[in-house]
Amino acid sequence: MSTDTREVWVPDLSEATVYIVGGTSGVGLQVARQLVRAGTQRIGLVGRDVERGEKAATEVRSLASGVWAFFASGDVNDPAEATRVTEELSASLGPADILINSTVSAFTPNLFHETPPEDVPAILLRQALGPLNMCRAVLPHMRAKRGGVIVNI
Repeated sequence: MSTDTREVWVPDLSEATVYIVGGTSGVGLQVARQLVRAGTQRIGLVGRDVERGEKAATEVRSLASGVWAFFASGDVNDPAEATRVTEELSASLGPADILINSTVSAFTPNLFHETPPEDVPAILLRQALGPLNMCRAVLPHMRAKRGGVIVNI
């Protein structure tokens, strides 16, 4: 256990840069809306569907004056794509102070009792890869600042 008592930095929402993976619809887009209402000015949305992503970014920008909302397209289940998306958003908005992972991989769910037990490990792995890859991509900057926030939904 670490006994390091140095201060850890926690971002203020009005000054934070937020990346929302899965922010183009559903829970992720609703989180973006609420963050704008809370005063967040810089929001990066990540998703696979370009048309839906551009539409979501336009909506988020329209919610308040001065909001910078950008969309970056990519499949973050691929570590290289997670890194590329993170670099793209960082170039437009600055590095993430807050990362919100609100995404899952594309698959057709079945009822649990109809899912073969041997399929479960692969399903769980596919659901975890995107958030893990994005965490790895944003952590170097957060560690350099000695703080940040990661929320996995």
